[in-house]
Amino acid sequence: MTTNTDTRLKNFAPFLGFNAQGNLGPFTIYVNKHRRPVWYLTRPQLEPPSPARIHQKNALRACALAWQWLLPETKANWLLAARRAGLRISGYNLFTWFFFSHDRPTIETIERLTGIDLLDVP
Repeated sequence: MTTNTDTRLKNFAPFLGFNAQGNLGPFTIYVNKHRRPVWYLTRPQLEPPSPARIHQKNALRACALAWQWLLPETKANWLLAARRAGLRISGYNLFTWFFFSHDRPTIETIERLTGIDLLDVP
């Protein structure tokens, strides 16, 4: 059951530029094909997460920690390289993609195109 406060939040959040997707508090939020936010109350999980899901969450957590441990200059390089290369992803997403794919030749190509060193270790 939604309250008056819930309705006001639904209507006011997009006005503030708040474009959340996923779980936010008691709500699950996504954007439909008409670019309108869809909100509904999150239901409790019926089954415990599978070992594969636990592994994936731990890998994503490790990636986020690796990003946090980067020097600010290195983070800025990833962000700038993604922008200069004309990629439609952020530098953080580029870093996440590399963290999981280990596709060194592609990153080296981006380095050549942008003139920015991303891989400090030879």
